[in-house]
Amino acid sequence: MSEKSTRHPVTVDIRMPAPVPVTDLAALTDLVQGIAYQIGAGTLVLGNHFRQEGDSFVFSFAGHAPAVCDEDDTGFIYTAARKDPIR
Repeated sequence: MSEKSTRHPVTVDIRMPAPVPVTDLAALTDLVQGIAYQIGAGTLVLGNHFRQEGDSFVFSFAGHAPAVCDEDDTGFIYTAARKDPIR
């Protein structure tokens, strides 16, 4: 495996307070499933990867970060909260 394809382990936990309108929950589920596919977690299973805990809906799954294949990648991560890149 090359240095650019280390595929680091990733754990994702997304928690949102209930109640959530069904259409919003469906949209979030599609988004989270897309993330799961990106990291190789496969299909999320109700009760295992998606469940209700008290007053919250919880998505929880693990996989591996995709291999870096863009040679022009600067190695920076941009967040919605900050405009400055972080490493």
